[in-house]
Amino acid sequence: MAEKIFFVLPFLTLATFLFVFHKATSVTTFLLFVLYALPFMDLKVVPEALGGYKTFDVVCFYSLVFLPGPFTRVYTNRFPLYLVLFILFILTALLGSLRSEFVLNSLIGLTRLFPVFIFSRFLLIACREDGSFHLKAIQALKASFSFALI
Repeated sequence: MAEKIFFVLPFLTLATFLFVFHKATSVTTFLLFVLYALPFMDLKVVPEALGGYKTFDVVCFYSLVFLPGPFTRVYTNRFPLYLVLFILFILTALLGSLRSEFVLNSLIGLTRLFPVFIFSRFLLIACREDGSFHLKAIQALKASFSFALI
C-alpha cells in the first residue's frame, strides 16, 4: 500500500503545480509552491535507470521553459562575473563528464545539477524585485517544516 502512495504522490504534486502555476504564471508562484511543497520535492518521478529525476527537478525545468525572460535577464551594466563563473563551472563539469569512462551516466548526472542553479537564480530575482519576498519565503518554509513534522 505504501508503495502505491509513493508512486502516486509525485504525480499529484506535479498536477497541483501545473494547476497553480498556470493559474498565475510568475516567479513568485513557482518559488512559493516549491517552498510550501518542500516535503514532496524529493519524491522520484523517473526511475534511477533513466536519470532518477525528482519532483524538484521536473518543477524547476518546467518553470525554466515557461519563464525564460526573468531567468536570462542581466540586472547590471557591470561585468557579469557570476554568469562567467557559472559558465566556467558548467564547461569544467561538461569536460569532466566527457572524459569519464561512462559518458552517458555522467551527462545525466550533470543535468541533475541545473535545478539547483535554476531555483537559486529565480530566488535571487524574486528577492531583488520584491523586498518583502523573503518574509513570504520564511512563512512558506515554516508551514512546510511544520507539515513535515506531523
